[in-house]
Amino acid sequence: MIPPVAPTVTAGTPVAKAAGVALNNALISAAFSEPTAAITGSASFTVSCAAPCTSPSGTVSFDATRRVATFAMAGGASLSPSTTYTATITGARSLATGLALATPYVWQFRTGLLADTTRPRVVLTVPATTPSLARPPARRPMRRSPRCSPKTWPRPAFPLERSA
Repeated sequence: MIPPVAPTVTAGTPVAKAAGVALNNALISAAFSEPTAAITGSASFTVSCAAPCTSPSGTVSFDATRRVATFAMAGGASLSPSTTYTATITGARSLATGLALATPYVWQFRTGLLADTTRPRVVLTVPATTPSLARPPARRPMRRSPRCSPKTWPRPAFPLERSA
């Protein structure tokens, strides 16, 4: 029998040792190797910085389907320029085994001088948008010109007969 293994953090965003992180990057997240319980109680997800910087406050949410915990800074807050931040996750527990992270997961990133002002754009939709899914054009009422009536149509060069 294989002994149970504690969960691990497989990735953090911003990535470890990232430099030039946008000041308005208000979401810091971590992906886990397996489904874990929500980070509450003795478990924690914190983001901090050294004085004179004030460490950001925020809330932690968990997407169990994607196995991602996200620290969202309080509304309107932004990161300080040219500052090193430390993100720390402790005590996250596996849903399958109940085991917690063996050691706290810690990573650092450094902010740049500016906010990200690049407008987002859609590069992919799922399901793919196709013309068949597009809304049909609005129907317009048909208008007939007085010149276009059966009485004004030209006579055919040969007689038309109905077949049996």
